[in-house]
Amino acid sequence: MPIAPRCLLVSILIGVLRGSGALIDERWTVIFGHGIFLLVLVFWQRFRRLFKRPRQVFLDKLCVAQYDAGLKMQGILGMPAFLLNSHDLVVLLTPQYFRRLWCTFELATFMKEPAKRKRIRFMPLKTTAILVLVSGCWFALLIGWSTI
Repeated sequence: MPIAPRCLLVSILIGVLRGSGALIDERWTVIFGHGIFLLVLVFWQRFRRLFKRPRQVFLDKLCVAQYDAGLKMQGILGMPAFLLNSHDLVVLLTPQYFRRLWCTFELATFMKEPAKRKRIRFMPLKTTAILVLVSGCWFALLIGWSTI
């Protein structure tokens, strides 16, 4: 189960416990929830390592040399070996993604096997910015609520 539904379930549980009186309706319980959110956000991979094998990530922009055309070509030609042994593909989508030929090649290589086509997830990078802004707004509201 992805982390977002887990966070939602924990938030609902805390809300139900506070509403029913099983958990004290104090400000520290809200601060505790925000603190746990930040800990999980920052240290998720370390927590995951306690229970499962760490995931290996290939971030093409970092793993393929961008400064040398020869090294870049070698990196692009080596990509299929990595992609064909990968279980999932997360595309960090920007308006420039399909303008770069090697990104299209990367996606086409992963889609070569029909079973893997359902394992492609597109994540617009604007979504990340929105998540950070919303989280920042909630923290600002928490601080404002605590001082009133």
